[in-house]
Amino acid sequence: MLQQLVQGVTTEEEFLLIQDQAECRGRMLLKSIVRSSGLRGEKVHVFGFEVSEDEFRAELPEDADSWLVFHDGYWDTRNWNQSAVVAVDNFDLHNILSHIKPSQGATEQAVAVVLDSLSWILLHKPVTTICHLLQHLSRTAAGMGLKVRRIVGLLHGDLHEPGILASICHLASTAIKVLPLPDAGSVKSKGSCGLAAVRHIKKSGKVIYKEEYFTVLENCELKFLGEHNLEPDYQEEDTDKTDPASNLTFNLHLSDQERRAKEEVPLPFHFSMEKKSSLLQSSKGQGLIYYEPDAADDIDDEDPDDDLDF
Repeated sequence: MLQQLVQGVTTEEEFLLIQDQAECRGRMLLKSIVRSSGLRGEKVHVFGFEVSEDEFRAELPEDADSWLVFHDGYWDTRNWNQSAVVAVDNFDLHNILSHIKPSQGATEQAVAVVLDSLSWILLHKPVTTICHLLQHLSRTAAGMGLKVRRIVGLLHGDLHEPGILASICHLASTAIKVLPLPDAGSVKSKGSCGLAAVRHIKKSGKVIYKEEYFTVLENCELKFLGEHNLEPDYQEEDTDKTDPASNLTFNLHLSDQERRAKEEVPLPFHFSMEKKSSLLQSSKGQGLIYYEPDAADDIDDEDPDDDLDF
């Protein structure tokens, strides 16, 4: 599933979040997603604050210049030298849209927005501003006639509080958490590899969880190495060997004698064959009805239907 998400086989717009930590970095996985977006024909706009442009372009294909646009926020992040292409202080929704909109006369194509990294932006911007940006970027760009195919963000999980991580992860349709390998000898690979815990929300609302081993080759190509079997946190007890009625103060079971006595008790409103046949037999005599009028009765001997014409 990780390889399909990186390649972007889904058609709907998505926000893909990569969460890493100091002992297992996720920037190579980020570059693999950038490479896949470029090969798919998208214009990739990278807003870089943590590494320089030369370092980010390293390991990427040689033809990356045709589809990769790097907006440099690394050398002058706070715009103190008045030379910043992107400054973190004025980094907002309108600032991003002004950078990713196509130039006049250029052909329109799908766009992928990469934020490297969200952690650096969150150090200077409140989390509410970033959540508003991530939630409304695609919709606002669509109103301008620009299709943002994918938003990709790199987040360092060991730099933020759990509440901030939960807020950002809640907005992501796909969250990839890069984890250290539980057993280095369990996966055989020539290069470095890692373990990705993937949570993907489909358009129908179904949530899929998977853990997969992966490695990123020299040309930033992702290679799938296999799935990691999720072990349960507890062992279920064998319910076949335990009797829930063993320690009760009353008996739930019937003995053979009690069961026979229960079967001999006639059920309510259940007639035996003898009683049923006696009730169904017709009586030999004929029943008569005697009526004695009271003194207050108004008896009229005339036929009430005489005035009707039949």
